[in-house]
Amino acid sequence: MELVIEAIILDYDHLKIILGGSEESVTMLESRLPSRTNGLNLPLHPLQFLVLFVLIYFGLIWNCVTVPALPTVWQPAGYTILAVILISHVITYAVATIIDPADEMISHRLVKGTSASLDRSIHKHAIENNFCYLCECMVGDKSKHCSICNKCVEVFDHHCVWLNNCVGRKNYRTFIACLFTGLMGSIIIGSINLMLFIAYFTDKNRGDILQPYAELLKTSTESQVSTVTTGTAQFYLFFRPAPYEAFLAIVALTTVMGFIASGLLVHLLGFHVYLWFKKLTTYELIIQEREKADLEAQRKASNPSIQEREEQATTSTSCLKSVKPKRSIVPVSTTSMKELQQKQKTEYSLV
Repeated sequence: MELVIEAIILDYDHLKIILGGSEESVTMLESRLPSRTNGLNLPLHPLQFLVLFVLIYFGLIWNCVTVPALPTVWQPAGYTILAVILISHVITYAVATIIDPADEMISHRLVKGTSASLDRSIHKHAIENNFCYLCECMVGDKSKHCSICNKCVEVFDHHCVWLNNCVGRKNYRTFIACLFTGLMGSIIIGSINLMLFIAYFTDKNRGDILQPYAELLKTSTESQVSTVTTGTAQFYLFFRPAPYEAFLAIVALTTVMGFIASGLLVHLLGFHVYLWFKKLTTYELIIQEREKADLEAQRKASNPSIQEREEQATTSTSCLKSVKPKRSIVPVSTTSMKELQQKQKTEYSLV
């Protein structure tokens, strides 16, 4: 078990889980492997390959399927606009991945093969009073030791799995630029492909949006062509003739992928805009929420709130209302009813 501890970087909670959950069973020692420099250090994260695949897919489909299907006058703008956005996105992504966000005080100390240990019985946290006991040096006020990159990151925000790198002061702006360019590109790709999908069904007689329809109308006289049919217009995939079913399938798939990417990027970019207004980092927000949750749990454990008491009273009242008194029904025979009626008549006649 000690070999596992020496080989893997774990925080204290994970360590307790592996060793059975009790603090007594934990060897109060953490060792660190050589620190990661940037997101290109092995092992690469699987999501990095997903990013690479999506970028290649969008680039090929846009240049070899989407733009050639647009009217000829639109095509130069289509190629140019997305090329600028895509190149900008690739550059910002690469820069955010390659930059080493480590704290300046430890950058020169990150030498492969070195190791340090942290005795959890003495130090509760890796950084105490701005001194990191794993990096063995003073660090900035907002620096945090990342257990994945195994180094202190200056103005730590979060560890991004898409970059396989930490996001801190040195690459935060580049990271935001990467999100923005990715959002712009995915919105354009999703919207234009959605327009082509709809135009396939609505642009047959005009040829204003789809170039295959425009070419067919141009080469036909009005007497010969009153309605363009799907069987006469020639569609292309990668500059080669292809069935219209294949064209529609590719356009529909690209539309869905574009809007899924847009949704994810809107959520992430909007979250960081919120953090910017709050003047917080992602890590600081998480710590705040965790402290609030802990205080709330302690408050509930020590003294139930008035709201909880009201809820308990409401629950008790509901339970009482749900229990209805049972009415007892006493059967009365026909003979008893006749005797009672005769007795009432006798009493009336005496009066």
